[in-house]
Amino acid sequence: MNVIDEIKNWAINELLPWEADLVRRLIEGSGFSEQEIKECADLLGKHLRATIESEIQAVPPDKEKSEAKHKAPKPPVTLCSVSNPKNINALDPMSGLKLSHKGLTLFYGENGSGKSGYTRILKDACMAKHRDAKILNNVYEEANENPEQTAEIEYINHGERQVWRWNPGSKNEALSEINVYDVECGKVILDRDNKILYRPPGIEIFDGSPDILERIKSELLNRINPISKPEITDIENNPELKDWHSKLGIHTDIDELRKKLEWKKEEELETIAKLVSDYESGALIKEQKLLETITKEKLSRLISRLKSSALIFSEDKENELNALIQKKSELHKSHLLASKEHQFEAPLSGVFSPAWKELYLAAQEFSEKQAYVNTEFPNNELDARCVLCMSELDENAKLRMTKFSSFMKDKTKELYDNACKEYDNAVKAINDEKIVEEDIYAPLCQDIKALIKNDLGLRDAFHLIERRSNFFKQNEPPRVSRRLFGLSQAATLEA
Repeated sequence: MNVIDEIKNWAINELLPWEADLVRRLIEGSGFSEQEIKECADLLGKHLRATIESEIQAVPPDKEKSEAKHKAPKPPVTLCSVSNPKNINALDPMSGLKLSHKGLTLFYGENGSGKSGYTRILKDACMAKHRDAKILNNVYEEANENPEQTAEIEYINHGERQVWRWNPGSKNEALSEINVYDVECGKVILDRDNKILYRPPGIEIFDGSPDILERIKSELLNRINPISKPEITDIENNPELKDWHSKLGIHTDIDELRKKLEWKKEEELETIAKLVSDYESGALIKEQKLLETITKEKLSRLISRLKSSALIFSEDKENELNALIQKKSELHKSHLLASKEHQFEAPLSGVFSPAWKELYLAAQEFSEKQAYVNTEFPNNELDARCVLCMSELDENAKLRMTKFSSFMKDKTKELYDNACKEYDNAVKAINDEKIVEEDIYAPLCQDIKALIKNDLGLRDAFHLIERRSNFFKQNEPPRVSRRLFGLSQAATLEA
């Protein structure tokens, strides 16, 4: 029994009528015109009990009918010989390998006699599972930059004897039907993922079946009246319901659908009944309007003030203040050290005052732009003069000018003043922040709780801000204590 006969038996004994009819058409080599697709859709529609008006009947394959298109498989390709090997390992070009057309041909010989060389040629020519990446040249031949590697392979295909000139990597479709196997091929088969390259003759009748089935499906769906799904308001807010709704279709089980739509909890039904009653009486609409008023007019303003206070009295405020205090202290020490270095007995009072600084800057500009261009002020070189009185500078004057320059270049006082200002601003922000009083937020929290059974942590958030504000204003710097600031983390501003 050939493959086609087995397919016929399978279709007749195991498939549904419409499927067996389809297999018959595949075996007969039907072109599946639009008319045949409609006939197949009719048969499938009848099986699905769809409203299909057609008198066509399913016809299974005929077991007795011989299919001319699916004859016995063609005779195998027969390998006859390999001869004239050139530049292939150490194979003698005058040697050759002849194989018997029947029975078993056995080759044997000592090491280096050429068994492996001929095997490499056959593995490459017949596209074996394992092929050598490169077949080496004959190392005993004279050096040649581009030695051509060839061999002649004789074989019989369709009763005709043919000779093919082989080169490494070249392909011959007829020889690909010959299986060459050795130890390395076995490793590939056992250790790697392999595709099935062999298909029994006759299986090709199913090659186009996926496209044919898709055409039958489209034809059938075009005839069936589309089912309109019920529209559900706000379905986007319920992922589970949305997923179930998207799967509704002609194949949905009616019993499962009814089961899904049954009320399972009496209390849920009572809740819905109450909501319907409240809506009809107008109570629900009143509550909705009240909630909208609270949300738009009151809640938004309070939330804005709550966010502002949350920034001022944040959980990190303690660390921020302590860091500013530490920064002030360190910069103050640096400024004191720098001041000691600049101290000396000046002939006149008022040195380092604002007026003196303006005089120094004016002298610096005159010196660098007119008197001593391209020379940094003060110029203490030999024969240099004071840019104000034009007198030559003695050693004491040069020393005073050097100390004046060091003082003006020193930035520790500026950095210390900036740190003091930054700290004062942080303390001022804490003292100036006006938190929302309880008599303002408490009624709002009560209204929200009455409407939705929960104030969403709003009251706790205001209490937390109030405790933090009281702590900071009652425990002024120099240093904030983490122990005293141990406020409850249960009610956070994030609520």
